[in-house]
Amino acid sequence: MASFRLAVAILSIFSLTAATTIPLSSSNCNAFYQVASETAAWGNSVGTLTFKNYIELEFDFTVTATKGWWTNVFRIGNDDNTRLPGAYMAPNAEYMNIHQTLYYSSYTSWYPNDNNPSISLTSSSMVGSHHFYMAISPNKIVVTFDGNTQTWAGSFDRSNYVGTTQNIYFADNAFDSANVVFSNICVRTSSSSLLSDSSSATTTTSSSPVSSSSSLPSQLGFDLSVGLQDDPLSASEIVEVTTSSLLNGVRYYKFYGWDTDHDIAAAIIAKNNDARIYIEILPGLVNDLTSTQVASFVETWDDLSNYIYCIALGNEPLLNNINMDVLPTKLNLVYSEIRSHSGWENVMVSIPFSQNIFDVTYPVPDSTFKSSYKSVLSSIIGIYKTYGAPFSINIYPFFVAPYLPDLMDYILGEASAAGDYSSMLGAQYMATYYAMENVYGNNGVEIVVTETGWSTYSSTYDFATTSNANKYYQNTLRLMEDSTSEIYNKRIYFFELFDESKKGGGDWEQHFGVYSETGSLKLDISGSAFTAEDEGTSTYNATEIALIVIAILLIITCCSVAVYFKYGRNKDSVTFDHSDIKVNETPVTNKEETTNDNNKTEYDIEEIEVDMEIETNE
Repeated sequence: MASFRLAVAILSIFSLTAATTIPLSSSNCNAFYQVASETAAWGNSVGTLTFKNYIELEFDFTVTATKGWWTNVFRIGNDDNTRLPGAYMAPNAEYMNIHQTLYYSSYTSWYPNDNNPSISLTSSSMVGSHHFYMAISPNKIVVTFDGNTQTWAGSFDRSNYVGTTQNIYFADNAFDSANVVFSNICVRTSSSSLLSDSSSATTTTSSSPVSSSSSLPSQLGFDLSVGLQDDPLSASEIVEVTTSSLLNGVRYYKFYGWDTDHDIAAAIIAKNNDARIYIEILPGLVNDLTSTQVASFVETWDDLSNYIYCIALGNEPLLNNINMDVLPTKLNLVYSEIRSHSGWENVMVSIPFSQNIFDVTYPVPDSTFKSSYKSVLSSIIGIYKTYGAPFSINIYPFFVAPYLPDLMDYILGEASAAGDYSSMLGAQYMATYYAMENVYGNNGVEIVVTETGWSTYSSTYDFATTSNANKYYQNTLRLMEDSTSEIYNKRIYFFELFDESKKGGGDWEQHFGVYSETGSLKLDISGSAFTAEDEGTSTYNATEIALIVIAILLIITCCSVAVYFKYGRNKDSVTFDHSDIKVNETPVTNKEETTNDNNKTEYDIEEIEVDMEIETNE
């Protein structure tokens, strides 16, 4: 049987003797289920797991003796109707099988037969030490056993178990303590993604498979809209960008309902079979949305259904004249319609909200939604929980900057400015979490940041520069990979991939692109040596930079000496403890809106709430 060597980064988490195949940290495992070791026993339930669309399981085990009958290595699920693929050892431990069980509606039992296909993971004796990893996603199952990988591809119906809580069993029916010992058991579940790219590493069905050489975080996405460009980029021109050395590892793209979206998405997928797209039902349709309209939407996108991660039901309801009260009904309507179509069983539906839904965001743990929306938002979160969908929120620290210039480093996410939270984006992310908990406790719904970004030019705001945009994006990328950060391994979409010169609102609106309107890279979002086209700033060569640095150091030295002799011996010093600065983390409480022909909202800042306490240490 063919096998493939799994080409993924190796991360040793628990000093494993075998290679760990998923980049899980101990904190991620602890959020779900982790034990140091587990000895086999009858009825051996070692924990529970709430099923979501993506599940990862990893463990080590040692077999010391054989049995004369089939034995259960592990299974997750209380019965056959809600059981995940499990591993079962053959009589006398000649090999171990993974059975697909519930993925086939015609299966009759957990053991292998024509209705329950399985794969054999080894053809020699199982006696000895082994390392096992399994990744389950809507479109495939990947199993890596002692470094060899097998993959099932297809669209799997998981509606029977998503949202249910099931037992985790390890060796519960035939082993005893003399036969097998388990260790380093780690289970993770998610509404939207795997922590590794392992589920995609072995699938190369596209004619031009893309290597994941990009150093960008695996959870990074980009908002992609060219409908408001003066001369919109073609699908082929966009693909030149998405397959560049910078972006060729990026999987996630969000669209905004333009007529060209389908063709652009198809072109991206043709070059990157691992791409996953977030598509939109136009805001102007939401209030009176019908099943017929949803069916038409499904027909348009049906050929790409396996690549659709989520559908946006409108965008920023409070800025697009969407009636909040109809949203739960319309959300259920879309789910009901798409679930009736083959291939759409695992597509999720979410509503990207602006921060206008917040009432209080300081202190962050006391954050709440506006009282008039709490009931509706509770219902929406309940629907998300049922279907395993994420809560989508657009977060822009950029719009705080005009009012808190002294906190610019914190707004930009600079490490030196971190306090109780790693950055303003991190604090706003947590404000969303606490507000959700306030209306629906223990909801377990994932939060996805569907928009965040920084404009590179404005005649009004001097902080809208390429330099600050570079800092914001690079700091956000750093924090997405920092296990101590609030946004560690969170799905975040950068707004936006390209500039759009025909956008309304302030002149900053036209310059949020990481790339220019012609497809040229503006920013250094990777932290490496990409050339940035600064809008309004100069660039220098290495020699010039060295001379500038030397000059600055000389000036600082001279000034320091002068200050010391003038003030140092006679004045008491005053210092500011930046960790005591408290900020209302909601950047925009009101926006003056304009709506373009595609119901894509643009806005100016009208009002902002700021709450600061500054203490000095004298």
